[in-house]
Order: sequence, then C-alpha cells, then structure tokens
Amino acid sequence: MRKLYVKQKLLSMKDRFYIKDAFGNDVYYAEEKLMSFSKRFFLYDIQGNQVAEVVQKLRSWSTAFFLRTTDGQELLIQKKMMSFKPKYEVVGSDITMEGNWTSKFKVLKNGHQIGSVNKQWLKMADSYEIDCLNRSDEHLLVAFSLALDYVESASATTGDV
Repeated sequence: MRKLYVKQKLLSMKDRFYIKDAFGNDVYYAEEKLMSFSKRFFLYDIQGNQVAEVVQKLRSWSTAFFLRTTDGQELLIQKKMMSFKPKYEVVGSDITMEGNWTSKFKVLKNGHQIGSVNKQWLKMADSYEIDCLNRSDEHLLVAFSLALDYVESASATTGDV
C-alpha cells in the first residue's frame, strides 16, 4: 500500500499544489484552470506528463465531475442525492465511493476496496491522505480527491448536504 498526501496552499494566485508520498517526495502536481466557467483541474506526474483532467459538469441536478484520463477513459463522478452517508457513483465504471460524516471515503471497485481518501482535519489548508492498494489506480484516487475537495468545500459554503 502506498500513501499519498494532497495539501492545497491557502491564498495562492495560481492554484497549483503537489501530491507527495510518505517520504515527502513530489509524485504528482495539480493545476487549476482559473479562467473557466466550470471548475477544472489538470493532474500531472512529476515529469510533467498530464495523466488526468477533472472538469465540473455544469448542468446537473447534483454536483458532478467528468474525469478524463490520458488513456481515453472518461468517467462521471456524481454525488448520490438520496443517501444517508456521503456516497458517489462513478458512471462508466464499476467504482463507487462511500464516505462517512468525517469525510473518510472508501473507494471500491467491483465491491472490493482499492483505496481510500481521507480529509485531514485541523490543518491550515485542505489536506487529504490517500491510501492506494494498487499503483495502477493511483491517478484515479488523486483525481477523486480533487473532485471531492471541491464538492466538500462547495457544500460547506452553500450548506448543501
């Protein structure tokens, strides 16, 4: 299992932040496109190769994001509205995300856990710890954390549940 950490900087003019491993080494970085109608993030490996794009779906009943990977995969991450616990489905795949009230999410593929995304509380900036069981799913889990962070932040400011 590999642990990754996402920590966004407060008050940065360009929303660029690094994803680090347990030893503090940069593994990925994400950039937010600031001048866009929808929220849009680009995820790069440390060599500068784009591995995914996360784009907010504008016309949707619930908060939703498209996840596009460089291997041509396009998924829709969508918050389930009528669920007691925070739950997201990933349309176009056999992946689901189930959370609890402390923003700890299990990521399941075919009902088996492939990793988790946990919000770190009591930090100055938004921080997430990602546990990845399989390296081939790493970029998906990091992209999920970017979408989750935006959804959770938007819910906190608007009062949505």
